[in-house]
Amino acid sequence: MPPSADRRDLAPPAAVIEVARCTMGAIDLDPYSSAEVNHVVQAARYLERDADLEVVTKRHWSPAGQKRVLLAVPNSIKTSRALANKLLQEYRNGHVLQAVLWFGRSEVLTACPWVWDFPICIPWRRLAPTFWDDELEQSARSNPTDWSPIVYLPPASPAQVFTSGLARFHAAAAPYGRVVLDQWSGETRWRDCYRAATGRDYGSDKRREGD
Repeated sequence: MPPSADRRDLAPPAAVIEVARCTMGAIDLDPYSSAEVNHVVQAARYLERDADLEVVTKRHWSPAGQKRVLLAVPNSIKTSRALANKLLQEYRNGHVLQAVLWFGRSEVLTACPWVWDFPICIPWRRLAPTFWDDELEQSARSNPTDWSPIVYLPPASPAQVFTSGLARFHAAAAPYGRVVLDQWSGETRWRDCYRAATGRDYGSDKRREGD
């Protein structure tokens, strides 16, 4: 029987792994994974997701090689937000050069509004997470409970590498959904909108996000 959508052994949909590999060439690190999940993802290195969330976000994400990361979070908004913000920090610090993010919950688009500064694929249909079936020794599909966005953090420089990364992501993701990029949305702009809508600065919200 397939695991539920909130089980920790769920891997990203096959489409997401394909987009990540076609865009980045390979996956050097999956920072929220397990041995079972990596049967499907096939990252060069992964970090166990069974650890406490605070421990996971305090780890150094230092992938070898070309520093390409796939971050796939199939469960709660709280977990998605914490890991996404950690990835953004590693990306800005130069520890991660490019990354593909997949979230199993669409609410992450409001929980992490900074993702709108990057290319986002909004799928035409719900993408099914997968899990490793030990009996069949192959990946199997789990029924999706929500539609789920794919986000790409491209190489920041040089300009030609940035542009080619965007082109590869568009080519890989467009068959699955609409790829959007708001070129007018800078950090200050969305932060001002967030403050106007919620009455709080992003990052100062101490509410417990729902599972």
